[in-house]
Amino acid sequence: MKAIQLIVKNIGLIEDASIELNKPLIVLYGEVSQGKTTFLNAVKWVFGGKFPTDIIRKGETEAEIHLLLDCGTIYRTFYVAKDGSTKARPVVFERAGDIVQDPVAEIKKFLNPFLLDQNFLVNKTELERKQWFAAQFAVDTGGLDAQIAYTEAEAQETRAKLKGYGEIDITPVEPPPSLAGLKESRAAIIQEHSTNLAALHDALAKCRADHQAGLDVVNLFNSGVREQNFQRTTAEQKLGDYKRAVAEYERALAEAKDGVASYSKWLDEHPAVEEKPLPPAPDTSVMERGLAMPPNTATVDRFISLAEAQAVRYEQHLANLNRKADRDKDEQAIRDLEKTVRDLRAKKISKLKECSANSGIPGLEFDVAGNFSFEGCEAGMLSTSQLITLSSMLSALYPEGFGLELLDRGESLGKSIFQFVDRAKQENKTILATVVGERPAEVPAEVGVFVVEQGVVK
Repeated sequence: MKAIQLIVKNIGLIEDASIELNKPLIVLYGEVSQGKTTFLNAVKWVFGGKFPTDIIRKGETEAEIHLLLDCGTIYRTFYVAKDGSTKARPVVFERAGDIVQDPVAEIKKFLNPFLLDQNFLVNKTELERKQWFAAQFAVDTGGLDAQIAYTEAEAQETRAKLKGYGEIDITPVEPPPSLAGLKESRAAIIQEHSTNLAALHDALAKCRADHQAGLDVVNLFNSGVREQNFQRTTAEQKLGDYKRAVAEYERALAEAKDGVASYSKWLDEHPAVEEKPLPPAPDTSVMERGLAMPPNTATVDRFISLAEAQAVRYEQHLANLNRKADRDKDEQAIRDLEKTVRDLRAKKISKLKECSANSGIPGLEFDVAGNFSFEGCEAGMLSTSQLITLSSMLSALYPEGFGLELLDRGESLGKSIFQFVDRAKQENKTILATVVGERPAEVPAEVGVFVVEQGVVK
């Protein structure tokens, strides 16, 4: 997937401009505040996210950005709302003739964060860098590897396709004398779109209303069904209770009948007998005096006391044995836990070493605290030049993406222009750069040059 053309309409100072991204290096020359950086920002804005409130060209109410790819188009439009605020419509990603359902999520699969911000790493705090590196390198990269393989295969197909384009003539062409007719056609298209959109809204509202009415009828019917089913369930439970009660009563009645027959037979077989008179009470005074005498348990009590004391000592001994067993168990558990911790730390150190070795960044290392160092320097002590070098290495790790790199230089490229051309050719990408100053007299054939004055591209 590679970007081949950028079209910007009514963005900032730019009224209507198109840039062919058909060479390794495209340079936008011009003085300060002429609209050069707007083209770089347009690439960022077309992917979604925040945009300035004055993004729409003064005097206009609509603006749009199109990034044409070799397999489709990504575009985003902006408009002035009724309350005067500037708003954006959702990003649209058309690929191979079909509209991508979730364009933002699909774009993120290919988007290199350093494309949107060349100071992506420099502007982060130390904590943010630590968290970003942990997310980038401390997780399983199986999904990323599959994505890289898929992207490389797709890039190979794209390279084969690009060979068929040949040379494309981008000689500047003067604009037509008048754009009034085109603007009138554009206004008619917008008006027709608004009319169709209003009709679509009305049809959608009617469809939703009809659907809700159908839901209400079904819900009312189902409510009555649920009430009847609930009453039926209650009646079935009551019927079961009564059946069980009848069975219990029938069983009790049978037992009662058997009891009547049994006791009637026994009474017939055992007639009433007269009681014999009671004998006179004996003289128990002597025995009662013996009962009043207390027992002599002094000796036994002494042995009992000794036995109870011994029982207390024995219970304490058993408790001490149990405590010792618990202590031995806990000591063993601590030893096991310490070994587990050592094993886990060793495993973590091994994984961190593996992450460092597999990061693809020479000199990048991770420690057990989750910190990272680069070229032997801790994260918080990295210089700006080291961060820039690290950013370049990290950017190279991303999939080819859209084959585009943004460079807001602000000064002359000088001899480094050849280095940028070589790197762009090696990485099969286009570098879109801005330079403050006039167009040089001579430029290499592999460099596309545009001059920007007050938003007009020449």
